Amino acid sequence: MKYLLILGLIVLAGCQAVVCNEPYMQIGRECCLDGNNNGLCDADEDLGEAPTIIIKEPKILEKEIVKYVCENGTVVTRIEACIVENTEREAVIPTLATANEENTLIEEVAVEPACKAGINGGEIFFKVGTVPSDIAYEIREFDGEYEDYSSHDGLYQRFTSFAICDDCTGKDADFKLNEGTVYVLRLRFNQTVYNRVEYSNEHLIDTRDESIFMKKRCVN
Repeated sequence: MKYLLILGLIVLAGCQAVVCNEPYMQIGRECCLDGNNNGLCDADEDLGEAPTIIIKEPKILEKEIVKYVCENGTVVTRIEACIVENTEREAVIPTLATANEENTLIEEVAVEPACKAGINGGEIFFKVGTVPSDIAYEIREFDGEYEDYSSHDGLYQRFTSFAICDDCTGKDADFKLNEGTVYVLRLRFNQTVYNRVEYSNEHLIDTRDESIFMKKRCVN
């Protein structure tokens, strides 16, 4: 009986709960020191140097920017920009309106090569069935819009001249055109009596070197 009592006390002691007070923590039926409260026994931790944390930052790639200097000194980032800037427009022969507008009083409009004071140029002749209030000479480059180059009061007919030159004053001509391009000319007749505007047929004026306007020998 005495031995049974001792055995019961031992079993009862073994069933008592283990209580660990901070800064200790329970491991099984034992307590260990956890001074930094990280859930690990201090005795099991590596108390050496703190671990090195390596943070890899994203690599920034440097973009290489290449610049080009055009012949005219302009700095661009694309070589094509230089090519566009230095490429001259190629003059083309446009399709012309070969007839005067229908039901007009325009009888004739002609343009021929001519010389004015030793300078290559041309002469324009018109004839109409009635006197308009005014007449304008409209000219455009092959790919452009019409502009008024000259005008005067209305007449039945008249000869008008133009010079082809870049630097001349064209004082012996009614107006001048530059060399090296293609122009289209038409006449505009303001028929105020009939309350309408009439346009002539179109005429090609080629001022490039091999054209009939530039091949004519003009001497002072």
